[in-house]
Amino acid sequence: MEFSALDNVMGWAESRPDLTYRAGPTINDFLLSGHRRKLLRAPNQVGKTIAGAILAIRRSLEWNGRGPGLLGVMIADIENHYVGVCAKIAEVMPPGELAAGCKYDDAKGYYYGGRRGVVFKNGARWEFRGGEGTAMSAAGNTVDLGYWVDEIPKRAQFNEALRATNRWAAPMWVTLTPISRPVQWFRERVEGVDGRPPDDVEPDGTPTWRQWVPALSKVECPWMTDARIETIRNETDPDERPQRLEGAWE
Repeated sequence: MEFSALDNVMGWAESRPDLTYRAGPTINDFLLSGHRRKLLRAPNQVGKTIAGAILAIRRSLEWNGRGPGLLGVMIADIENHYVGVCAKIAEVMPPGELAAGCKYDDAKGYYYGGRRGVVFKNGARWEFRGGEGTAMSAAGNTVDLGYWVDEIPKRAQFNEALRATNRWAAPMWVTLTPISRPVQWFRERVEGVDGRPPDDVEPDGTPTWRQWVPALSKVECPWMTDARIETIRNETDPDERPQRLEGAWE
């Protein structure tokens, strides 16, 4: 009987890795918040992409059948990073919740009917867009379940993603490490610069975006040892440590 109960618990954990994922306190707060515009500005290695995927999964599984059941995912460089992002998604994707025709391949990522995408057995689906190229390549979808932006895209592509949320007042969450691409324009929207208020504000003047900024530490990464964290710190270019280890804008 004891083994049967343990087997049931282990089976449930394997079927819902999105619910059993062990996040640090800052990312856990990010996951639990119902704020409609959220930014996880985080270092490398802390699980920011997995956190974005968990929110997308939860929104999809909660779909009640009203609206198109569509969630947008924007990857900054979709041609080169789709497979890598899908590998992170696969770590927390409940396999029993996918539609019969939706497959994951280590070398290709998620596909449905020969196209990139995720479809759940309840009918909810994800459409992927790239954050580079032309703005028109990011256009076309209107989402009700939300929009997840992983790493900073070009400004015009981000504007298309934001536009896609308007009709259904869908939430948006951004997961990024502010490095390798221009982020000044996004920082101005989120928190303002040089003493100026943010560009994005609510009717009452409060900032539209809420930020979570964990650092690379044992507290935020309980699965890492102190020695591993120190190795990562030592191997990171000193000029990039504020961004890659602390999620700093610059």
